[in-house]
Amino acid sequence: MAPAPRQWEVTTRLNLRAHPGTSAKVLTQFRSGTILDNQGCQSVKGRSWCKVQQLGGGPTGYVAAKYL
Repeated sequence: MAPAPRQWEVTTRLNLRAHPGTSAKVLTQFRSGTILDNQGCQSVKGRSWCKVQQLGGGPTGYVAAKYL
């Protein structure tokens, strides 16, 4: 398995959640073109979630890895 990139560019509207999971509170949404810093990924109930923060600062939370 190749290591995950240090940063991602969002390609579709993406929810930032407080915890990994679709039922977790949405903290904010990212627009296409937003750059996110990768702070690590994990598997939760068979789905991969990555902890991220927008480049330059802002809230830290989780996004579904399949959208990165």
